[in-house]
Amino acid sequence: MTDDERLSRAFGGILSMGVSERFSRGDLDVAAGFAVDEPEKEVECLIALQAFNVEDGLYTPEPTLVRCWPE
Repeated sequence: MTDDERLSRAFGGILSMGVSERFSRGDLDVAAGFAVDEPEKEVECLIALQAFNVEDGLYTPEPTLVRCWPE
């Protein structure tokens, strides 16, 4: 994921909002939008790559990915 600059920036933007936060789908777009313009495509890719755990329709960043993510 880190090879794709927009994807990496979008995920970093989401993480900056809190690694243990639970996000709605719309919240993911807003958080990623602080790092990239029109973040919907990147958020869809992150979801497809299973970068989040999903429970009750809310997304949390996947813990192993968070631990390995460069700061």
